[in-house]
Amino acid sequence: MAIWDNSSSQSRLVPLPEFGFLTKFTLEFREGDNYSGAGFASLNLKLEENRLLAFSSGTTSIYTYDLSSDSLVFKTYTPSLVPAQAEVPAISEFTSRQAFDEAISLARSQIFFGDPLWDENRGIYLRFASITKPNANPELPAKSEVFLLAFDKGLNLIGESTVEELPSQPSWPFFKDGKLWSYVNVEDELGFAVMDFKF
Repeated sequence: MAIWDNSSSQSRLVPLPEFGFLTKFTLEFREGDNYSGAGFASLNLKLEENRLLAFSSGTTSIYTYDLSSDSLVFKTYTPSLVPAQAEVPAISEFTSRQAFDEAISLARSQIFFGDPLWDENRGIYLRFASITKPNANPELPAKSEVFLLAFDKGLNLIGESTVEELPSQPSWPFFKDGKLWSYVNVEDELGFAVMDFKF
């Protein structure tokens, strides 16, 4: 992680060694001059006042970096409903298109974690997770199991649940007035789904 200080025009690097395994989630296919690549387990950053969160779609683990004290903390979890992280692909480079496509299908069926979302009203973080299974009939959409993880302000895991009402994870969700909003496509127009949590 690179941090740039505008006041001094200086930069520094903060290593995130526990996230090194995420580099193995890039699949590559090469055949002659043909090349295809597919990346999974993206790495993201979120700035909250003086704290920076570093997290990935491939793991429950989260780094917190305190900008004022220059301290880095790594948080790991052992949820009971979902795997703690996606399984690293056994092979990442392919010369067979069929094997490459099969590896992509397998990667897409892994656990996928959304962003940690701060709920100001409840004083907790909520984080969606989902596992998508291909449909036996390829003409039908894939089915997803959706889960919800709850964390306190210190990012300690305090609860988890399945969310059977959702067919997939919400798209680009955010909290507003104590409710969760997410983007939906309504006849090619931008719309919002609004969810209220009763707990």
